[in-house]
Amino acid sequence: MEPTPYNIFIQHIKLITTDFTKSNHSWDKGSVIAGMSGIFYVLPFFFIKDTNNYTTIFKVLWIIQAIFVCTSDYFLANRKSTIIRGIDRLLATLMVISMMIITYKYYNIWYMLIGAFFPLYFVYQSKMSGFNDDWESYVFNHAMWHITGPIIASFILYQIQLKHKLFVYQMNIQPSLR
Repeated sequence: MEPTPYNIFIQHIKLITTDFTKSNHSWDKGSVIAGMSGIFYVLPFFFIKDTNNYTTIFKVLWIIQAIFVCTSDYFLANRKSTIIRGIDRLLATLMVISMMIITYKYYNIWYMLIGAFFPLYFVYQSKMSGFNDDWESYVFNHAMWHITGPIIASFILYQIQLKHKLFVYQMNIQPSLR
């Protein structure tokens, strides 16, 4: 398969559905830098105020994501197939989508696109490195994916909560004139 954006997207969909436990690259080694950079996923935990049950769950999901990232990308990186890898990939996808929805809801599409650009760029380059069997590029881009995503998510969550309660929908109803 040729490394086009479309093929990388299709590969990702396959890896979170039918090939859930498989790796998307050929090497069977881990990198301390790529794997342990996953600790950055703990960062948003510190920027989410506990205001309701949903914020508590969201905070815990960031901790769980950090555990699965470090386990998948470092501790079990030498395994070609492990359920941990599938859970990491699925949870990462859900966390990206949730942050895009949250950013769009509380800001607008431009903030969402700008906030998502760097993390998605680095995960795309990481996947390209897997297609091209380029270990050094993979390590750099995968670590940057792990670093930029949580830092940007933390900043966005912090900014949102300066004005709003997270996961509290407030209707903007105009009073009727009588």
